[in-house]
Amino acid sequence: MPKGGDLHNHLGGAIYAENLIGFAVQDRLCLDRRSLGIVSAACDTPCNKESAILAAQCADRDQELYNSIVDAWSIRNWERGYESGHDHFFSTFSKFERVFENHTGEFIAVAMNQAAADHLQYLELMHTIGGSSAALLGAKLNWDGNFSEARQKLIANGFEENISQIRKQLDGDEQTARKKLACGSDSPEPGCQVTTRYLYQVLRGFPPEQVFAQILTGFKLASVDPRVV
Repeated sequence: MPKGGDLHNHLGGAIYAENLIGFAVQDRLCLDRRSLGIVSAACDTPCNKESAILAAQCADRDQELYNSIVDAWSIRNWERGYESGHDHFFSTFSKFERVFENHTGEFIAVAMNQAAADHLQYLELMHTIGGSSAALLGAKLNWDGNFSEARQKLIANGFEENISQIRKQLDGDEQTARKKLACGSDSPEPGCQVTTRYLYQVLRGFPPEQVFAQILTGFKLASVDPRVV
């Protein structure tokens, strides 16, 4: 039975750890054995028990390591103890954030297919599109709490140009997602039927000038791009 829409779906938390490991292996990323977090790119370190830094692909040959990564990157097998569920959940994102750098389109495709499997017709993904570029613009401000002046300074320093680049980035990510799902072909995957929109997600833990820049970016995107709601 159709379930309507999912209006609060974080793209960063919608992807299974197993999928993330697969992308990390594909990109030949490095893994810190102690923290179980991705630390850098292009790693060919031998797979042995003594290596502090090793290739993510080692997880494909070591079931114990693979299981540990899945547990570290998700809530699977979490047990109440010294670490709360809240702390464990929010500690996962920094471990795999590097995987997101090159695969946003593929992740959107995964989320759309999962929504279809859950009998959803509509999906709003919470996604900080171009968040880094907006934060970098905000970092140039000498923050004094004057919203109007801060807005003018952002506009004078490339804000509108950044909006255009973000929209192009979203165009590319959606094109990748549709290609991954074979949308428009004779055998499209179920996710193609899910109407997908985006909620611009602000990272409120950043300094106020960067939060302001992201908020302004979110409002602007929602006013000029119907995909952002």
